[in-house]
Amino acid sequence: MKRSLFLAAMAAMLMVSVQAEAWFDRNAHERSDLFFPSRYELAHVRYSYSGKANFKEAPGEGVSYHMIDVGGIAPIPITPNYVFSVGVKSYIYHFRLHDVTNYYSQDGGNTYFVGLWLGNTLFFGDDWMLDFTFMPSISSDMKDIGLHDFQWLGGVIASYIFSDSASFFFGVYASKEFWQYYPIPVIGFMVRPAGSFFDMETLLPQYIRLNFEVASFCKLFVQGEYFGFVWDMEEQTSTGVPDHMLKFADVQVGAGAKFRVMPGFYIEAAGGVHPYRKYDFADRTNQQFNSRQKFGWFAGATFSVGPELFGMK
Repeated sequence: MKRSLFLAAMAAMLMVSVQAEAWFDRNAHERSDLFFPSRYELAHVRYSYSGKANFKEAPGEGVSYHMIDVGGIAPIPITPNYVFSVGVKSYIYHFRLHDVTNYYSQDGGNTYFVGLWLGNTLFFGDDWMLDFTFMPSISSDMKDIGLHDFQWLGGVIASYIFSDSASFFFGVYASKEFWQYYPIPVIGFMVRPAGSFFDMETLLPQYIRLNFEVASFCKLFVQGEYFGFVWDMEEQTSTGVPDHMLKFADVQVGAGAKFRVMPGFYIEAAGGVHPYRKYDFADRTNQQFNSRQKFGWFAGATFSVGPELFGMK
């Protein structure tokens, strides 16, 4: 089951990258690049490793993890001012437990997030865009799939281009807090001065990234990024661990380089630190436990496919 879901996510990513030639005519919107962050291009595969860090509440216990992130999107033009998008977002975490007691009596475990991305993008003239997204998802340890393993995420965000080199974003997304949903306001900017070696894009609280072009094939960058997941975890009767939700919050701050291997193909390498990581548990009776990790480090790489592959940029 786990392997099938991972292969399905990989296949979906390849499918949407192939279908990306359906991208609408960017010339119909003169400054359309300011509407679309290029952080992950059209499709990507990302791997990240986080080194061991101990818990603040239990100095002798710690966690490290491997993370695989696979995603892609295929924009399908319906009219010159309306684009329907379909894609996939998926994450696999393998947590390696170091001297952790009374949690499944194992030295590690896997969690999964697989979501179908459905987007509706409306353009109002050359300056305004409104984007509605819906993402039905499975977020779980994939042990005995039930109702709580499914999540219904999404949101709405508006973009306004207020100059020839800058745009502003604002909106709201749905997030999950154990068994309840709640709204999260988002705000951001994109700055891409024509002919400049510098550009910036940010959508808070998700990420902020500054790029510096040092060669025609290479950009250096610094970035901060937030990851947040809620996974449904099944009971382990042999160890006394009940059914529960695991909420994970992770902040990464680092730097790296992005290389254009050839038009449309990119490789990115990055590393940095975790100034903040927190694990929250809540069982069906709402008994809660939380633990924060100490300062840690990470390193990773990303392969991505951009619109240049299809002559679209």
